Amino acid sequence: MLRVALAVCLLVACGPDAIEVRPVQPSPLVAPIDGFVAAGRTPGAFRALAHALAGRGDEAEVRLLVLALAPVQTASREALALDVWPALLGVDGPADGEGAMHYVQRLCAGPLRDACVHAAPEAQPAVVRGVALHRATVRVRAAVERCLACASDPSWHEAALVWEELDRSAQRD
Repeated sequence: MLRVALAVCLLVACGPDAIEVRPVQPSPLVAPIDGFVAAGRTPGAFRALAHALAGRGDEAEVRLLVLALAPVQTASREALALDVWPALLGVDGPADGEGAMHYVQRLCAGPLRDACVHAAPEAQPAVVRGVALHRATVRVRAAVERCLACASDPSWHEAALVWEELDRSAQRD
């Protein structure tokens, strides 16, 4: 009897294991990011990327903020105001057809009132830029700290350092 039980156990233990093979699903972040890159990393492409990644969690947050560096470092202030700053600030974007200066004035009269209170109208774009860069710096630091994969890849921390330098530069201006 013991031999039969042992034989059954060996047959069960040595039998073929059922291994379920599932195809790897690409991250839902890949397509929007590829679209941003294919469009030349422009402010308008960043605006579309920000909408596509909104509310998608920590991985999306860190990628969005790191990808924002390209337009922030190369685009005009007007393009940044309309297409990039809203995502960095966490505020609604401009209304259809609204120009950059009008949008900045609306921000300064509303959600950024405290930051703009002592700024002359012509200085308001610089104030809004400074607030956008500072908020992005704070957000990227937090996102990189929460990101488990970022710990083993120094490029994420290097991107945070670039944001910190942009923030310091804006505060000096």
